Amino acid sequence: MSKRGHTNVNTLEGNITHPPDYRPEYGNLLSFSLAVHSDNPSEKYDDPMYIDVKVNGVSENTYKALVVGHEVRVTGQWQSKTFKKGDTQHRYYHLHVAHPCNFTLLSKPRKQQEAVGQLAPALNGQGSTR
Repeated sequence: MSKRGHTNVNTLEGNITHPPDYRPEYGNLLSFSLAVHSDNPSEKYDDPMYIDVKVNGVSENTYKALVVGHEVRVTGQWQSKTFKKGDTQHRYYHLHVAHPCNFTLLSKPRKQQEAVGQLAPALNGQGSTR
């Protein structure tokens, strides 16, 4: 149990870097990697931090809506796992999001938004289908 005054709550916004992995057999577990970019204007180049994220209880429809580049916001707790490989001990960190209400889809990648925008008139019968 944590001591009073010590908290482990983190909110991150970033872009999904790889196709997400969905495991309904593990409580609808969604795993993905998140690139969190620096907002510091004094930095001369963008050097993103890559974070592994695991979200419990995500619906299959939400999983199907995710694409690489999707911007998301997550609030969760840092967790670490220790494992031994050969004679070396390794530690693995990830952000654990215990409830899907702490996982928010923000915006889809620009290329996908433009493609949807170009298809919209044709889908509504307003554009030429040739």
